Amino acid sequence: IGFDAVRKFADEGISLRHLLLGNYKGFLDETLISTIGNLDKLRLRLGLAQYLLYGLVFLISAIYLPLRWLSMLWGLLRGDGIYRARECLFETVLLGAILFQVLMYARYNLHQEIQLQGKYLLPVIGCTVLLFFSAMAMARRWHWLQQTIPMLTFGTSLTRHRVAFAPIVMVIVIMLVHVDALVRFVVPFYNPPAMALRLGDFHPFNLQSERLIYESHNLKLGVSDDGWQILTLTEDPQIIFDPGICALFKANSLIILKLRSDTTGMVQLFWDDGNNFVAREGVFSTTARIQPGENTLALAVGSDNCKRIRLDPTNEADRQMLIRSISVAPLSISHRPFRVE
Repeated sequence: IGFDAVRKFADEGISLRHLLLGNYKGFLDETLISTIGNLDKLRLRLGLAQYLLYGLVFLISAIYLPLRWLSMLWGLLRGDGIYRARECLFETVLLGAILFQVLMYARYNLHQEIQLQGKYLLPVIGCTVLLFFSAMAMARRWHWLQQTIPMLTFGTSLTRHRVAFAPIVMVIVIMLVHVDALVRFVVPFYNPPAMALRLGDFHPFNLQSERLIYESHNLKLGVSDDGWQILTLTEDPQIIFDPGICALFKANSLIILKLRSDTTGMVQLFWDDGNNFVAREGVFSTTARIQPGENTLALAVGSDNCKRIRLDPTNEADRQMLIRSISVAPLSISHRPFRVE
């Protein structure tokens, strides 16, 4: 099975407009989620409160400067504006850096390789935070807000020192949101409660069947009595199985993969629910390290709506491997209370 290009959005006949304006296959949603909080190599998602808080920060940062431009234009037309040209120029440079980074990230996914990971936008997170603080400072100077809710900006006269309520409220909200993330997501993820695991019967894949493979990329594959003989051509070899094997997968499953490798590397397994393959550890993908010689790997899969399964046998180019067997079994996970037999 011959060589083909790495999967990219351009293969599906779409453009930058579809990605950035049409949010093709949730491109912007997945990027925003992974930027805000997909921890531990995208395995740990956070909750609605965390995404709302940081989504609000991103939204305010995005709309603040265009609104300020409109305000400056209105003031220029009326002849009574306060422009702060240097400050506005600096903020324009910050917004330009953010837009440039987003554009390059989208172009990479379009023309090079699909990698929906917000870590590629981290270089401009500082620019986003600065724009948010600038927006808060501008809101503090807003005359309507000062006259309508003076305690937010000027504080109260009940104490000896005036302290504005807005910063206090913001700090309290931010602290509560982060405490909620720790209690409900981070701590249970790294220190999970005890659970009972029950394993069903294993169903082996017929590696001699030509119908088992739907398509492959960046590798040469030959079938022998011992299994699949593989020669990788790039660092991103891919084997996409026939969609029919999804019938063997339950909500939770365990795959046993036996192989022989001539070097160290990383095996990665993806399962697609209809929105393309995404490298999100424990949610849509799982990984395992391989060593030279014989390897037996156990890979857990959690797929409620399996459409396709993809196996990346290694992340190294010009490597030889032998996949001896692949089998899958249903896995039952029960929370407390449970009986230990």
